[in-house]
Amino acid sequence: AYESKNVIDYLRKITNKPVISAGVDLGIPNSYTVTYDCKGVFVDIIEHLKNHHNCKKIAFMSANDTQSPEAIERYEDFLLAMKKNGLTFEESLLYEGGFTGFRAEAALKKVIKTKEDIKFDSIVCANDSMAVGVIKYLKSVGAECPKDFLVVGFDDAIVSRVNTAVVANKFAEYKFKNTVAIHIGGKAIKGKNFLSGTLSALLKTWIFISKILSAVAVKLKYNE
Repeated sequence: AYESKNVIDYLRKITNKPVISAGVDLGIPNSYTVTYDCKGVFVDIIEHLKNHHNCKKIAFMSANDTQSPEAIERYEDFLLAMKKNGLTFEESLLYEGGFTGFRAEAALKKVIKTKEDIKFDSIVCANDSMAVGVIKYLKSVGAECPKDFLVVGFDDAIVSRVNTAVVANKFAEYKFKNTVAIHIGGKAIKGKNFLSGTLSALLKTWIFISKILSAVAVKLKYNE
C-alpha cells in the first residue's frame, strides 16, 4: 500500500490538476497531504496512564514492520511521550502487530503463555484492530481488561465501537482527516491554495470511561 509507484507515476502525468492525499505524502507537484500530528496526543495518553492509573510498565503494539509512515510516527511519538513523562520504555515490551488483530495475537502468543507472563500494566496500540487482538488473546490466558491490564487503541475504528472491552480508545478520527482532505480538495479545484502547517480540532475522546476533550491536530503539507 505504501509502494504505490504506479499510482504516483500516473498522477505525475496529470499534475495540472490538484491532488489531495489523506495519509501518504505522494511527493508530486501541486499536491496536498493531510496526516495526523500525534505528538500531543501520545503525551496525553501516557500522562493519563501514569497519573490516573499509576501505570509504569507501558508496552507498545506497533506496526513498524509495515513501513507505514504513520505507524513509525506513532511509535516515535510514543517514545517521546514516555520520555516527557519521565518513564523508561523497555524494548522487551515492544510487539509487532502489523495493524491487524490476528498478528497482534500472534506477537503476544510468542512470549505470553499464562497470565503470569504479562510483564506490563498497560499497552498502547497503534490502531484499534490490534487493541482488540490484544484483549482477545490475553483473555484466552485468563487476564481481563481493565481489571488486570489497560489497553489504549487509536483511530476510532468500527471494530472498537462494537467491542465493549476497548475502554481506552482514541484520539483520532478518520472522518476528521478525510473531511479536511475533501475541504482542501474543493478549494483547490477552485484555484485556492493552502499553506503548509497544522490544523487543530477539538474532538470528544474516551479514556477509560472518562469523557474528556482532547486537542487533535492534522498536518497539512503542500508540494509546489
